[in-house]
Amino acid sequence: MKTLSQHRQDIFLQNLDAQIDAHLSDSTLHVGHLQRFARISRTNLHCKLKQAAGVSATEYLRRRRLQKAAELLHDHPNWCVWAVAVEVGFENLGYFTRRFKERYGCSPGVWRKRVLEERAEFRTSVQSQEHTCKLSLKRLANIVNNILSQMSYKSGTS
Repeated sequence: MKTLSQHRQDIFLQNLDAQIDAHLSDSTLHVGHLQRFARISRTNLHCKLKQAAGVSATEYLRRRRLQKAAELLHDHPNWCVWAVAVEVGFENLGYFTRRFKERYGCSPGVWRKRVLEERAEFRTSVQSQEHTCKLSLKRLANIVNNILSQMSYKSGTS
């Protein structure tokens, strides 16, 4: 069970995330804005984020942007990487790509390719399972028909 302190940290982070998300595409969003959103001093913001999330305010904001970028690449794989970068507040595609790769271990383009491959594998798996189910139903129907025909044969010979 969470302590009161942990609960307060969660609420603090949820409120901060909501404010960040509301202004995410604004490339000028910075720690000063977060400080004003939270209505606390810059030092207090840094301390709270270090305690609650284990990172500095700058890193927290960057991670939030990158998390949203990963979600957008997943939810909208047809969007170009540049559009995703701009949507989450990055103005420099090279910087966005470098930071994304640092965070997720691959470039945004590779991330999107993996998402598309996973979706294709899932579709193939579902189609295969549907095919297997259809075959199983056909086999079951044949078994039932054989049993019924045997029963009618036995009842006819008695």
